[in-house]
Amino acid sequence: MGALERAAVNAGAALALACDLLVVGQQSFLMIGEASMGVAAPHNVAWLLREV
Repeated sequence: MGALERAAVNAGAALALACDLLVVGQQSFLMIGEASMGVAAPHNVAWLLREV
């Protein structure tokens, strides 16, 4: 179980996505910097695509 109040970037996003249950605030967001730069997808992006 986890809670996210504002931003989760890169490793923070991976930790947030690893939670079974995630409680988020209205202004929360996840960002994976490597994906926005066009770099090959790291493991957390691959996991995100599989889950979503």
